[in-house]
Amino acid sequence: MEQLDIHTALDIVSRVGADSFISLRGMLLTSKFYYSLATHSTVLNHVSLQPFLADAGLINEDSVYRPFFRQCLDSHNATAAYLESIRLAVKLGRAEDALQLLSTIGNYPPHAWFSRALLQVCLGFYSESLDTIDSF
Repeated sequence: MEQLDIHTALDIVSRVGADSFISLRGMLLTSKFYYSLATHSTVLNHVSLQPFLADAGLINEDSVYRPFFRQCLDSHNATAAYLESIRLAVKLGRAEDALQLLSTIGNYPPHAWFSRALLQVCLGFYSESLDTIDSF
């Protein structure tokens, strides 16, 4: 794979991580080259974070997965932004920050739209919440 064009290699790695970030585990441990591919922002932006949806405790500050999750968040992974917004609002009481983060991710994932509308209602942005609700 080291002989491939970087874009081809990134496409392959993105496809490996499409089902779950756990599929990237071998690449993260193999070599610096594979680690750099697996942690490239293009890959992290699209990697599936399904295990984090199933067990949100994995994104807590004291979790061993937090640094990887943070890299996904920094790479603008929509699922990471959604999960972090929920953590900010519920665990830390920072609903305004959560709403701002949700506003950066667009239409995906769909449950983020519902969360955005819910936070808008809670924060008193009623007309904005109706607009959000009408859009999904």
